[in-house]
Amino acid sequence: MVASVLAIMLLGILARVTSLAYRIGHEEIERGALESRVLMVAKKLEGDLLGSSAAGLTLTPDGSRLAIHPLDSVTSSSRVLFKPEFAIWNWNDTSAGGGVEHRLTRSEIDARPDAVPFDGGAFRWTQAQIAALSPVPTGRVTLQFDDVAKFEITNPTGVQVPQVGSPLSFLIQVDLPLARTRKSIGIKRTLLVRTGGA
Repeated sequence: MVASVLAIMLLGILARVTSLAYRIGHEEIERGALESRVLMVAKKLEGDLLGSSAAGLTLTPDGSRLAIHPLDSVTSSSRVLFKPEFAIWNWNDTSAGGGVEHRLTRSEIDARPDAVPFDGGAFRWTQAQIAALSPVPTGRVTLQFDDVAKFEITNPTGVQVPQVGSPLSFLIQVDLPLARTRKSIGIKRTLLVRTGGA
């Protein structure tokens, strides 16, 4: 009788330890996959920022939208040329028509917002133009990341939008609501952006 009670207690303890190990393992696998995704998104944003110059960057005051006019080439007369396209980073922190909240998207568009043809020079959007962008991305969506709790791009102290200064910082944070430990994953980077190439 005592042996059976001890066996039942031992099986109960073993079941609890197994359940705990499974939950922790599952959390860590989910966290690892999410960390990889956050890192991939951060590398893409970093590449976009380093592939332009301050003259080709437009930032909203709250840091949730960014228009990037990428560099193309340099002519033999040392003129810097920009590509005839924009990369638009947009963090939509509200629900749009029952859609997913907190969605970070990167889209590419090949037209200036003022409908003037590209001339090779850097183009900076006005605050009205970038604010008029739809929360639903236009153009070709190249990246979409749901459940991003925080996305901000910040200028250095003393530099006010519409100007963009160096170093430029960005933060991408994702929450893990079901996790019992380390409930969020984030990455913050500070980059020196090119100041030439106007």
